[in-house]
This record gives sequence, structure tokens and C-alpha cells, in this order.
Amino acid sequence: MTELNTGTECENVKQKLNHDKIQDMTESNTRFMNNRFIQQRSKDESNLKSNNDITTLENLDNIDSNNKNSFIQQRSEDESKVELCDSISIVPDVVLSEGRGGEWMSGGGGGGDVVLSGGGGGGDVVLSGEGGGEWMSGGGGDGDVVLSGGGGGGDAVLSGEGGGEWMSGGGGGGDKEWCVLRQETSDDILTPARDTTQVDVLAPELRPTFNLAAYVNKSYSLQQCVNLGVDLSKWDKMKGVANFILTRDFDTHIKPYIMLLTDCGVVIDDLGRWLTINPYIVKEQLTNLQARVEYLTHMSFTKEQITRIISRNPRWLLYSTVHIDSRLGFYQRTFRLTGGEVRTLATREPRLITAKLYDVKRTTFTVLEEMGFSHSEMKTLLLTKPKIWLTHGVSLLRRFTYVHNTMGLTHAQLLHFPHVLLSRDFRLRQRHSFLRSIGRAQYDPTQPGYVSPQQLVSGDDVTFCSTLANTSIQHYNDFLKTM
Repeated sequence: MTELNTGTECENVKQKLNHDKIQDMTESNTRFMNNRFIQQRSKDESNLKSNNDITTLENLDNIDSNNKNSFIQQRSEDESKVELCDSISIVPDVVLSEGRGGEWMSGGGGGGDVVLSGGGGGGDVVLSGEGGGEWMSGGGGDGDVVLSGGGGGGDAVLSGEGGGEWMSGGGGGGDKEWCVLRQETSDDILTPARDTTQVDVLAPELRPTFNLAAYVNKSYSLQQCVNLGVDLSKWDKMKGVANFILTRDFDTHIKPYIMLLTDCGVVIDDLGRWLTINPYIVKEQLTNLQARVEYLTHMSFTKEQITRIISRNPRWLLYSTVHIDSRLGFYQRTFRLTGGEVRTLATREPRLITAKLYDVKRTTFTVLEEMGFSHSEMKTLLLTKPKIWLTHGVSLLRRFTYVHNTMGLTHAQLLHFPHVLLSRDFRLRQRHSFLRSIGRAQYDPTQPGYVSPQQLVSGDDVTFCSTLANTSIQHYNDFLKTM
């Protein structure tokens, strides 16, 4: 407990902090802080004792008034220091010492005390979390500054010349007696916002979600897409769309593509449907898209035909000119088409040009081999109703079997009324069965009571009953209950 031990222990603390900052920090700091406070207490007690030896209350009468006040003040300060050492229980967290006049930081006895000392009795700075307070001391009694949140919260103390002025906000109200404010940020959504007009700041940050609708209020690009009529629920089902749409600026990365589409003739009211089907266009380079449009012009497609192709098949522009050219050549060779017929086919059903070749070849085999049409008849059927090649081959064969074998329609009639092959199976069965039950199932144009196959599959049930069956809808509904 001597003055010599202080330097040695400080050196030990330095070495242990440098070599082992984790394992020995708590033990060394505790020992250092205890010794430091014990030394301070011993020093204060010795000063107090020496003062008592030099001057007691009985001997003060023999000293002049100036010395008397000085001794009383010094004795009060020594007693307060001793009481302070008694009241603080030291559990230091971190100690940094540079010898005499060093710096040290302590976690203190009241929880979270922090002490910064310039050493030597001058310029000490103390931050104390004890009781919620903060304490800063300029040391030595000259220019002391103390900020304390202590006791009941919000106290503020300033000490000037030799223990000068005290200003306190009191023990229980947290009054602001001094303009020393500590602003604490909080993420609590219940805390009033700085600007109450901005309601969005009250909401927490967005978390991972399964749909794009959660980001609409935060994303300007999504807001503009919704204004155009885009169905975000369709984008949710597309792979990778959310990742690149949210990272793109509308004015920089999306608007140029919309301008290109409008230049190609796409109606503004149809842009929402178009982008819903094909959002991947914004990943393509504008120069490539312009080249694909110019290819159609080079292949003698008119402006109206180009507009119809791009509007009816939004995915057309995703395919390169080489791919489109090979597909057009495939249909020309397979179905023996001329250049004009290829352009007609691409204009009437542009989705067929980009359809999977496996499905197209499967339907072609069904029409030729299983349904019994010739090449010329198949060509006529393709140019008249190209949508048939978008139908699954098995469904098409089942429907053909019913209308050809059960209803008795010939290949020539099917070429004249190809829409029958695209009608739903249940509608054909219900209406044909009802006409047969009332004796009006006559599809031969050379016989009286002829019923057009086109009218058979067109219109609603009320129109069918009034124009073809010449009966009431109630009669038809009662018949359907027997099926």
C-alpha cells in the first residue's frame, strides 16, 4: 500500500492488457482500482490527520481569520473525499494507466461508471453512470464541471472556482435547469415521429416478403407500374422478376422501353397487360430490341402487322432475329407456304411462331395421321384457324373423334367450320344431345332443318335455345339435369 507499489502495478496492468486482454482484464483492473481508491483514501486520511495535528478547533483561535477559513475548507474537502471513497464500491471494467497522471476508465459501483483522469490532480474528467448520473470533473477544485443525472434524473451541476456554483434540477422531476441535453434515438414505433406528417417513418423497415405488393409504398417504380395497369400478382409467380424490378429506376431503366413499345404501335391502355406478360423486356438491350423490330420491316411486314405481332405476342421481342428467322423458315418448309402466307400466319397467330416445336410437331402429326387430313387440307386448316396448333394433340383428337364419328361432320365441313374443333367438349355433348332428343340434330346442309355447326358452338344457352332449338331455356336446363 505504498507509493512504490503504484508504479509496479501500473506496469503489470499495461503488460497484461497488451498480452491478454480477455482472460486477465477483470482481475487486474479490480486490483488496480481497489489499490487506487485505497491509496487515495489513505492519502486523504493522512492529510486530515496532519491538519488535525497542526490545527485543532481549540487552536483556531490563535490563527488569523484568512488561514482559519482555508483550513476549514481544506478539512471539509478531505472529509468529503473520504466519504466518497467509502460510498463507492469499485468493480472496475477497464483500466488504462500511463503512470503518474494516467488515464483510467472504470465500470464503477453503481453500474456503468466511466472515469477519465488526466492525472496529477488537474484536468480530471469523471463520467459516472451511478444512479443514472453523469459526472465530469475538471479536477483539483479549479474549473470543476459536474454533470449528474443522479438520484431522480435530470440533475445538472456546474462547479466553478474552488467548488463554486451548484445548480440542480431536483431529485424527482427531471427538470432541465441547464441546456445540456442528451438526445437518444429510439426505434420504438410508439415514440412520436419528428415530422408527424410523414406517416411512413412510424413503420418499421420492410422484412422479406412473398409478394411485391408489400413494396409498393416504398418503390416509385412499382407505383408507376401499377398506374399503368400491371398485375403484380402475376409477377409474383415469375421467377426472378422481383429481384430485378425492385433494383431498377423507372425513369432510367423502364421508361425507355415503354417509349419503344408505343413507337411500335402498342396502345397505352394495353401497356399494363403487355408488361404483366413480359416484364423481362427491361433486361434486354434497347439496341437489340430495335434490331428485332427492324428485321420485321426488312421481311416486308407492314407497320400494322408489326403492331399486331408485338401486341398479341409480348414475348416476341425476347427472341433474337436468328431464332425468329429459323422459325418462319420451319413453317414455310413444313406446310409449304409462300412468303405472303408466312406473313399472314405470323400476323394471325404470332404466338404460334414462338411456341415449342415439340407441341407443333405433335399437333401436325395428329392432324395428318390420326385425323386423316391431307397436306393441302392441313395447310388450309392452318391458315384458317392457326390456333388449333396451340391446342394439345390429345384433346384435339378426342374432340375430332366426337364431332366426326358421333355428330357426323365430314372433313370438308370441319375445314369450313374449324371453330368446332376449338369448342369445349361438354358444350358439344350437351347441345348435340339436346338437339337429338328433340329431333333437330341435322347438320347436312342439303336436308331440311339444317343446323349450322358454327351456331351450335356459338353464343350462350339462351341464344342457342331461341335460335336453334326453338324451345325455352327451362326445358333445356331440365334436360341437362338428366345427363
